[in-house]
Parts: sequence; C-alpha cells; structure tokens
Amino acid sequence: MKHKPPTTTKGVYSKEALLFCILIEFIPLMMRGGMRSMTRGAIRMLHMRRMQRATYSVSLHSHYYKDSMKKRDSQGKKIRSPKKTEGNVPFYVALRSKGKPVKKKAGMQPAKQERYAEEEQSRFQKPIKRKSMLDDGFSRSILLALPERPDNDTVHHGLEPLAEYPYMTEQMVKVSAFTEFWTKHGLQGEILPLIPSPKPRAYRATTRRKVFFNSHSLMLGFGDQQSLTFPKKGVMSIAKSAIEPEDHYEIYELIGKKLLTKPYHELTEQLNFLIIRDTGEIAVIFNVAELNGEIVRKLKLLGDMLAKTSHNIVSAWVYHDPSRSDYYLDQKSLEPGTMRIKKLFGFDELSLTINDIKFRISPFTFSQVNVPMMKVMVNRIRAFAKPENDPCRLIDLYCGYGLFSHALADMFSEVHGIDSSKAGIESAKQLVERRKKVGHDIGSMHFKDAFITKDTMLSHLPHADDMPEVILLDPPRQGTAEGVIAAIVKRKPMIVIHVFCAINEIEKALREWKKGGYVPESTQALDMFPGTPTLETIVVLKPIR
Repeated sequence: MKHKPPTTTKGVYSKEALLFCILIEFIPLMMRGGMRSMTRGAIRMLHMRRMQRATYSVSLHSHYYKDSMKKRDSQGKKIRSPKKTEGNVPFYVALRSKGKPVKKKAGMQPAKQERYAEEEQSRFQKPIKRKSMLDDGFSRSILLALPERPDNDTVHHGLEPLAEYPYMTEQMVKVSAFTEFWTKHGLQGEILPLIPSPKPRAYRATTRRKVFFNSHSLMLGFGDQQSLTFPKKGVMSIAKSAIEPEDHYEIYELIGKKLLTKPYHELTEQLNFLIIRDTGEIAVIFNVAELNGEIVRKLKLLGDMLAKTSHNIVSAWVYHDPSRSDYYLDQKSLEPGTMRIKKLFGFDELSLTINDIKFRISPFTFSQVNVPMMKVMVNRIRAFAKPENDPCRLIDLYCGYGLFSHALADMFSEVHGIDSSKAGIESAKQLVERRKKVGHDIGSMHFKDAFITKDTMLSHLPHADDMPEVILLDPPRQGTAEGVIAAIVKRKPMIVIHVFCAINEIEKALREWKKGGYVPESTQALDMFPGTPTLETIVVLKPIR
C-alpha cells in the first residue's frame, strides 16, 4: 500500500507530515535495534529539510510526492523555473527535440565558441540545397515525357529518376527530347543515332556519401536531404543507388559499421564525405574536417581494414576540408602549411586501360564516371577527328590526364594538350615516357598546365600557320571562358570537335561558333549518364564554305 504524506497549501510540510516521513524511513532500523542510528538519521533529515525546504524529497519515497514538492505561488499554482540556456550551445541541434542541453566545448574562446555553435546549428537545421532538375530545360522535357512512375523504393528519384524504367523506355524518351531540342532551336547538322551505354545500371565509377551523425545513429546519404530523420539509436542507414556498383554499397556498409561504434565517434563527428573512385581498381577517400592524432590513428585502422577486404581496394586517402564544403573534393586553397591530402596505404595512382593504353591517374583527378562508355566515346572521336592532311596537329583543350590526346596520338604528327589540373598534366607527361619506352608510335606530344583563356591560346600553343589543325575541346559543365571560342576561330582549324556535358550550353556555344564562321556538320549524343535526364554530346564543326 502506498502512502502519500499530507502537505500545506504552500507546499511546505507540516509537523505531522515530517513525523510520517521519519516513521516510514526509520521503522526498519528500529526493528533491527538501530535506535541510535535512527536518532542520528532523524536529526540529519531535519537539518537537510531546513536547507532545502520545498525541494527536499525522501530518497526511498520521492516518487510518492515528487509532484507536490514543486514551488507554488500564493494561490497554490505551480511556479515553473525558466530553462537554463546561458552557457549551453547545441553541439547537435537534432538533440534539442529530446531536451538534452549540451555543454560548451572545453577550451574554446567565446568568439570561437559562438562561431562553432552557428556552424553546428547550420549543419543540422539548414536544408542542403541542390539545383533541381526541373531548372534545366532539357531535363524537364525528359521528365515530363516519362510515363507514370512505377512504385520503386530502391531508386533515388531525385538523382536517378529514369533508373526505375526499362532502359529501352529511357532511350526512347531521350532520343525524342534531344531531337525536339535540336529542331526547336533551329540547329544545323545531321543528328546521328543515340549511342546507348554498354552498362546502363551499376556503372558509376565515382560515388560518395555525405556523413550525418547525431552521437548515437548514423546516416550516409546523398547530401540532398531537405530534412534529417535519423534512424533509431545504434542504427545506420545508407542511401542506395541503382546506378552505383553493389561493391560500393558494401564498402560504405563496412566503414559505417566501424564509424557507429563508440571508439570511432570522434572521427565520425569530423567526417564530411566518404568517396569511392573506381577504375577497376578502387580508392577510398575520407573527407575530414579536423585532424588530430587520435583521428589519424582511427583512419589508419580503417585503412588497414580496407586493405584486407576482398574488394579490389588499392589505396585509401584522407582529404582535409575544414570548411565542410558541400562539394566533396573542394579545390579551395588552404592556409600555408596546412595539409590537404594524406595517403593511408597503397598506390599513388589508379590504373585505367582504354584501347590497350594503360593510363595511371590520381584518385583526385577528374575522369568520366562511366568507364565502359568512355571506350565508345574515344572510338567515336577517332572517327570524327580523322585528319584530311598529313602532317596535321591535334590541339586538346581541357585534356585532363590526356585521355583523347593519347588515344588519338597515332593519327597526328603533333599533339598539344592543356589543362588546369597539374596532377592530370603530370600523368599525361609520364605516360608519354612510358609509351616511348615500349615503342608506341605517338609522334611529338606536349602538355602544359594552365587555365584555358583567350590569352592561353596565344601564349601556350605553337603558331597556327605551321600546319593544319584539328581542335578538340571538352570543357566542364559550365562551358568555355569568355573569348576562348573566338580565339580558336582565329587559328582556322580544319575540324573542331566540341564535347558538351550540359545540353543547355549547346545553343549559346553554337551561336558563337557560327559568328566565327563554323557550323555543325553532325552531332552525336551518347548516353554517358544512364538513369539521369542528361546526355553527353559531341558536335563536329567545320568552316562555312
């Protein structure tokens, strides 16, 4: 039977209530003959009662009258104490919903503490913004032309909305959208049949996962979440993709299980991204915001674990990004003396073989994400770039690690490649030396690292009148810098091969080419990115006759 002691209207215990508590507390002692202990206990209890008045509770029976011990006003209403927020900052704002205040991070100055709090708050409160596919006119036309979407939970509708459809349906929609785009804008040239991808699903060579951690559960997502809903305590969730190899998911799962354990929590809190580069050989990259001795030690343990797996992981790396950029390999410069890259184990380069040419590329150098399609693309460009004269020079702008330069080298007496990636240019130069040693017919090859501008065209290339030229350019998604196309036109090349990553850049660029006297002879769309509403496009231009 439970007993609840009576109280006064002001919440202060009467003499009868105190006597009641004393008896309940100390009757067992009396029964064991502990009269002296009982007396001392009663005196101690009365003393504590004077010190804590309306907040004291008897230890063995606090649940009997906990509610009645709250302070009340003159009318008997409970007085609620204000929440103590001063001196607390939200290390993880996600925990606020559970009412868990978090103390200041030790050893941090007030100004830094405030900035730290804002950064942590922004990590979990601000939605991660991603440009919608509906903002892209070509992508929108594809999405609107799709039949009713099947119910498929294994596909990420935001990143790969076409992956849930049969590949034949996807091709038909893309062909229709591309033809409509070309004719709508009145563009010239023959539209060649779309080339499908040899591997339409599970092809993506570069994958990544954004790391979200709230001290007890882990999310490895694509980074486009509008809100965060963490799994229950001690559980990990990993975003799946139909266009990524199953091996990649297994690697993320293997790493995630370690990150979820308590010894790895310090590292998990500092991880921005997990990245996988796959050319047939796999490199794993840990994008980390902060590095210290303990974090590096845990990263090395993860590296040792990855080196022993059955997956073909040939290296693991740390990429230091204290800015926590939304881009997984942000190229912003760090302060002098700070480290950007650290190798945990393995080879410095990945091996990639295209048409019997063995490339060696850095895991941090750009390369196309669809390796089987790269081989098709190289063969199509070889057919388009076949020179009409001998000798002839190839100029490869935005050449990267020299994929097209080396693949076409046997067709030209001279090859000149330019790219802003120093690592890519170094790989291209080293391949020249290796190919010469084994007796490949590659002629004269030259590579320079520089940003491609109209001035670069004058300072880094030989005189245009020396011999006929074929110019190949494969710029990034945003297109060429101002004046580059005009500078190319002045060189009067026989053939220009312009590769477009973004369909919506084509119209603007072709207007510039036409202004300079070049028009499309043919256009070739390649399904470089199956499952997504975009295409890689090769446009072959020749001077107006």
